[in-house]
Amino acid sequence: MLTEVLRPARYNTPVAALTLDGLGICHFNPDSKEWQVAFLRKGHRLAIGVKQVSLEGRIIRSFTPIEVDSSVERLRLTVDNPSEVHLGADEFPDGFFKAQPNFTIEDRKTKDDSYDYRWVVDLINEVPHQFNRLLRKSERPREDQVTILSIPNALFYTQRVTADSVLLAPEPKGPDDPESFVFGRTNELIGAALYSTQQSAGVTLVNEATNEPPPGLPEMPAGAGRLHEISIFNLDGRAGGKLGPRPRDLIGNYVPGDLDLYYTVIDAAPRHQLFAPPRSGPRAIDGDCHLGGSGHSSSGSLPNFDLMTLIQS
Repeated sequence: MLTEVLRPARYNTPVAALTLDGLGICHFNPDSKEWQVAFLRKGHRLAIGVKQVSLEGRIIRSFTPIEVDSSVERLRLTVDNPSEVHLGADEFPDGFFKAQPNFTIEDRKTKDDSYDYRWVVDLINEVPHQFNRLLRKSERPREDQVTILSIPNALFYTQRVTADSVLLAPEPKGPDDPESFVFGRTNELIGAALYSTQQSAGVTLVNEATNEPPPGLPEMPAGAGRLHEISIFNLDGRAGGKLGPRPRDLIGNYVPGDLDLYYTVIDAAPRHQLFAPPRSGPRAIDGDCHLGGSGHSSSGSLPNFDLMTLIQS
């Protein structure tokens, strides 16, 4: 279900709403108007769930989630007759929803829980390291697979913000070290909306290597008055095929997060680690394992690039 602020009539018909979570990096290329999400597969399982809902939020049909094999390198999600109005110069040309003109690290310590995408941690400009480049496939160990999801014409936003602030500390130091500092609250879930110029439009998600949907993925045909809700989660995996947290020890009052795994695809120094208060729930105890972004803060970003070319060649 999309909130009203993401459904103005000028954007045309909303036909797909995504929920994205787990270990990965988001990047928008304004030239191609395409989002790419690089899911880091090491120790994680990528799953996709689909629901058909009415525009009022009533579930019409729900399907069993499927798992995407780690050997899949490229996925692509598109809608029929896509609309680009929301990416225009007078709207959100950077590909993401902004609730306010500026956003700083200090803003992360407020209680604002808007849909602003910039709650997502900017791995290039906000983490205190010198970001050099993304590592190519040939430079990484074989087990460090990456699956990239391409989504043309999507509008990204923050779907949910963490309740608590997280800390950052230089590796190998911990949260009680004098060099650690409060980073603030971050995104817990990312949302993405896709619109069509038609009243009814189908949605397609395929493995680009075969041009076929992943095995078991249900069809998402056109249908007036309904929205395809797609959940894509890349969460901690454990023995037996179940979802669960990585083994990690409580350090002081904090649990280390997954920031260290980003350095399997990022060349940056010095390295940092993230720490979050422990939390209860069936998924994880760390309050982390959430998507990061590459270059979206007001302090600047990388030049336009193709994420797929950089880390899959």
